Amino acid sequence: MANGKTGIREIATAICEEFNVTYEQALNDAIEFAEEISRKGLLEVKS
Repeated sequence: MANGKTGIREIATAICEEFNVTYEQALNDAIEFAEEISRKGLLEVKS
């Protein structure tokens, strides 16, 4: 999903469809994960 074309909101929506979580929780978790791997140099976050 993190292919440079899929936005964080789309990723959160997919998480909601796969797991029993709210959109808000999925979005917060996706943002937190993206920030963490970005700090490690594994992901470039585009705004």
